Amino acid sequence: MIPATCSRCEEQFDASKDKYCFIDNEGWCRNEIVCEHCRERAYDAHQERLMEGGGGPSLDEQHRAAWEEKRRLRR
Repeated sequence: MIPATCSRCEEQFDASKDKYCFIDNEGWCRNEIVCEHCRERAYDAHQERLMEGGGGPSLDEQHRAAWEEKRRLRR
C-alpha cells in the first residue's frame, strides 16, 4: 500500500491501486496527485462545458492532443 493524499479534496487513498492518480500538468508547472472521485468530477464538469458550447477543444483537437501525448510518453 502506498498512501497518498488527493491534492483537491485532501482525501487519503491507496496510490498503488490507482495508476492514473498522478497528473503531470506541464502547462501549469504543477504536478498533482488526484483521487479517482475528483478525476471523475473534473471530467464530468469538462463534458458539461463542452455540451453547453463553452469553447472547449473540438473532438479532432482532443484526439490530436491525445495522440501527441501518447507519442511524448513513448520517448
